Amino acid sequence: MEWSIKRKDYFKNNVHLILSGGGSLGLFHIGIVKKLYELDMLPNNIHGSSVGSIIASIVCTQTFEEMNLFFKDIEHIYIDFFDTSWWYSIIHFVSKRNIHTGEKLILRMRELIGDITFSEAYQKTGRQLNITVADIALKKGLVINHKNHPNAVIWSAVSCSTALPGFFPDRHIYIKHNDRLIPLPDRFNDGAIYMDIPHISAKLKIISITNPLLITLNYIYRYRYCKQIVQYIIILLKRINIHQHWIVMMIVSMLNSHWDFKYSYYLPIHCLLFLPVMMFNPPIFLWKRWIQYGYNTICEKSLNNMIHKISEVSLYKEDIPE
Repeated sequence: MEWSIKRKDYFKNNVHLILSGGGSLGLFHIGIVKKLYELDMLPNNIHGSSVGSIIASIVCTQTFEEMNLFFKDIEHIYIDFFDTSWWYSIIHFVSKRNIHTGEKLILRMRELIGDITFSEAYQKTGRQLNITVADIALKKGLVINHKNHPNAVIWSAVSCSTALPGFFPDRHIYIKHNDRLIPLPDRFNDGAIYMDIPHISAKLKIISITNPLLITLNYIYRYRYCKQIVQYIIILLKRINIHQHWIVMMIVSMLNSHWDFKYSYYLPIHCLLFLPVMMFNPPIFLWKRWIQYGYNTICEKSLNNMIHKISEVSLYKEDIPE
């Protein structure tokens, strides 16, 4: 199917690509991004939570020429962000209450994208990067982008968005001022706690989902009365007054957000058999397979169907070029 240049530009400027959390399962996102890039239909508005923020930040800080090199050989896509020694992880958890230090992730991100800010990345690529983080003090999710935090350093926002309690320590966001990096006083942690799938007003959203809970929900919702049961569970959690714990808040936010999903691509449910390696660097046969699953999920015909569905209900369908 041939797309006109105007139609492709409309798609890229009006579609929002959302990448969920999910630990190393998030390698699935790379396949999604790679396919959209090859079709020249990679959206200019990209949102990422947790591991999704890692992939989104890499995409939004690279020019098309740099992305050509990035996708040239799948062998070079593997990105190890986790502390590799299991025995060291155990020691660190006992002493610090976190499995990973988070230092390796920061080091790797700085190697990949440097100390670039949200504003600098937008000026460089024209893509708007949105990273969700959890504000510990306010107990709510926030979206960091070039509009509200132009001088924030992207790797620091990623380190906050991936800081799942028990796995990574909470972090500060750094801003760049006269080539100096200055930490903000507030501390943040994993964006998936309150806002794994952010609520955004857009005509069309493509959602890539590797979050184990959301994958499971998508599967069980095929059965009758499952949605009602989930709603009762949410009400029960609130009534017994344990919904303020971060684990419960994360589950409730995911259960609530799941109702509005359209045009979503899910990592196959059988991949959840490998949950034990979700928060560690996966073996080579797994990460290659997860990337390939994402790549094979998207086809040009399905993207065209999305545009048609939107144009059928849009009051401004004349704005959508043929």
